[in-house]
Amino acid sequence: MIAIPLTRVGKKDLVPIILVLLLLFVSIACANMLIPSYAAIKDEFGIPESLIAIPDAFFVLVSAFFALVWGYYTDRINRTKLIFAGAFSWTIGMLLTGFSINLPMIIFSRMLSGAGLGCVLPVGYSIISDAIPPDERSGWFGMLAILSSVSNGIGQALSSFIGPLLTWRFPFFLLSGISLIIVFLLFFIKLPYRGASETELTELGDLNLEYSYRITKTDLNEIIGKKTNQYLVIQGFFSIIPGTIFIYFLTSMFTLIYFNPLPQEIRLQTATIFAGLVGIGYLLGNIILSALGDYLFKKNKKNRAILATICMLATVPISLLMLFFIQPIELSALGISYPSPISPSEIATYLFRTIGAIFITYPNFIFFFIFALIGSILSSGPVANRNAVMIDVNLPEHKGTAASLFNLSEQIGKGLTLLISFLLISLLGSI
Repeated sequence: MIAIPLTRVGKKDLVPIILVLLLLFVSIACANMLIPSYAAIKDEFGIPESLIAIPDAFFVLVSAFFALVWGYYTDRINRTKLIFAGAFSWTIGMLLTGFSINLPMIIFSRMLSGAGLGCVLPVGYSIISDAIPPDERSGWFGMLAILSSVSNGIGQALSSFIGPLLTWRFPFFLLSGISLIIVFLLFFIKLPYRGASETELTELGDLNLEYSYRITKTDLNEIIGKKTNQYLVIQGFFSIIPGTIFIYFLTSMFTLIYFNPLPQEIRLQTATIFAGLVGIGYLLGNIILSALGDYLFKKNKKNRAILATICMLATVPISLLMLFFIQPIELSALGISYPSPISPSEIATYLFRTIGAIFITYPNFIFFFIFALIGSILSSGPVANRNAVMIDVNLPEHKGTAASLFNLSEQIGKGLTLLISFLLISLLGSI
């Protein structure tokens, strides 16, 4: 029986890829880990509701700025030193977040974490792209998107389920310790050569030679002037806005408004699970649509971009339909008698009884789940395929900078959305 390899990535490159993926996993988990703790932080520090998203707004904007700086130097100097610097920056930021005693300290610590994340993302993407064959890139970036989604979910789950038991600070201490272990292991690993996966440069690897070209300032005009890069930057800015609203405010909307009558011991957990339903389709979509992107790429190299565009256009109306099926619940209608307080040993029992009762009593939430599933499947289409397109059209010495420009557009879109939300919440008085 002939074994069919799942990938043509060399064995010597798999270990550094796995470690970099783990580093990205931990950093992305920390990126959104503050969200479920908004209510606890608001109460502990007496922060107005309109200011609660400000630390994360600064986090994403600082991350965007530093991604541009780090991305440029990724293409110029030793990437190992850069990824160490970035990892230590956001690890220290996470520790300071856990030790925060007021809002200004949280803002500063999140900015420090953002500066580190702005390094880890473009450097990590550059390293991974140098080891992946062109016709496997949608699949690998689809897997990276799945990893990102799972990481977001684990980060929020740590805050939602462990935070209430061990305080909201504990998850930040936990993940900062894990990141230090990963950084230590990276000391003993050799990263892939630049352009190692490019068909035109395979002879260099066979001769143990490294691609020596490095980016120069004059190359920036070429990168910015490339039409495909411009399209990807614009698409990244606008496509991040709906997801930002859902990720940052769906849990809070459920907690503060729709599920507010639930007992405090299970309110946040119930809200997190319902908001997490949106992510199920995202995982499925990345598996299906990234594989479809690689298949279509073999037919025509333009097909990845076409698939990403179609999926992005279809996502918006379906996601809006999802919101129409959310409604406030009444505790008496669920038919469950809750003890006061609910003991820790009974939380899981009452949590799952409550979720089942909500679907039975309020069938609208079934349609919410259906449209959330379809919308999130389609929303995953642009992610893996546009990242693959970005790697396809840029030279090895331009990939880090191109990735940072794309990340910049996404983070600016996300940061402006959070800042605008501050103004809207102030005007409307509620999320």
